[in-house]
Amino acid sequence: MFRFFKLFGSQYVGFWFIGLLLFAVQEIPYMVMPLFHLKQNPIMNMAETSKALDICEKLLGSLCIALMTFIVRKDSKLLSISSGSEKLFFALTAAVLLLNFIGWGFYFAGHQSFFVMMFFIVLMPPLYYVFIGLWRRNYILAVAGCIFTAVHFAHVWGNLKINRAGRIKMVEYSSQNSGMEFINAFTHSGKPVKDLSRIKRLLAALGDPQNSLRFVHIAGTNGKGSTAEMFSRIFIDAGLKTGCFTSPFIIRYNDRIRVGGKDIPSSDLSRIAEKVCTAVNTLPDSADLSQFEITQAIAFLYFVQQKCDIVVLETGLGGLLDCTNVITTPLLTVITTIDLDHTAILGDTIAQIAAQKAGIIKPNVPCVL
Repeated sequence: MFRFFKLFGSQYVGFWFIGLLLFAVQEIPYMVMPLFHLKQNPIMNMAETSKALDICEKLLGSLCIALMTFIVRKDSKLLSISSGSEKLFFALTAAVLLLNFIGWGFYFAGHQSFFVMMFFIVLMPPLYYVFIGLWRRNYILAVAGCIFTAVHFAHVWGNLKINRAGRIKMVEYSSQNSGMEFINAFTHSGKPVKDLSRIKRLLAALGDPQNSLRFVHIAGTNGKGSTAEMFSRIFIDAGLKTGCFTSPFIIRYNDRIRVGGKDIPSSDLSRIAEKVCTAVNTLPDSADLSQFEITQAIAFLYFVQQKCDIVVLETGLGGLLDCTNVITTPLLTVITTIDLDHTAILGDTIAQIAAQKAGIIKPNVPCVL
């Protein structure tokens, strides 16, 4: 197992080294993947859409492994790469191993484009069965590898979809994951918006829970969080069941959603996330959603289920196009101190930023400045 090889000297290679490389390519990335908190993780959350393809893929993979074992028994000594064809197919085997390692590097770095996923990660691994079969003149393995490659490609293709930006998202988000794993499947800001149609579609799929709630809506540059906390404490002390939605979290993610000053329990977060997950899977633009939009949808459902008398709602970014502005008739709007912030999105002058913050003002609704 610990034979050494000289690629450029004697042009021999120990087969067990190749076996270790194959294992590393196939298994190690999956073993370490749960340790990475990726913004998106299509492989870990990919849903099964074709049981027949899944079974066929497993059978072909097992056949290739069995045929590889036959080569191990037949060629227990160092393997020659002296002829032209042997050099070619050995080089191709080494190339697909290298390309697969490169693909995993891109994946863990967050570059999960269609090309990276399908070419580097999906197509490369089964191809080395093809090239090893050709290298060792085991044509049964080569043919099995070709079929395995085609089935594996079709299987993964059927389990993934690509949004307009060319980025892969899961066909379905696994309901077995915790609430936070579901939320983290989305990017922080999502695709830039020009209107509120995206959040409206999501909430409509959930029955428009915001229409059953009463809000105090707060925007501004500085002091939003403290103002929201003061309003929340006033309402709680007045005997009202009070929901509060703020960002970012202070200690843990759950403290963004509170009722009566208490964070949403993780069990409720996961339970409601499953319901939001079902709604998300019905949307054509689900890959564009942000963590903020998903969290807001969870919050609204939680506030309705808790039968809140009033909800203190803090904007995330700006106001006019902030997804919290989907509410139509708040009881009160509040705009705190305005200063230069997020100038790349809101504008580079106080006037432009103020116009965005003022977007939460509604007709016939009092506004406190």
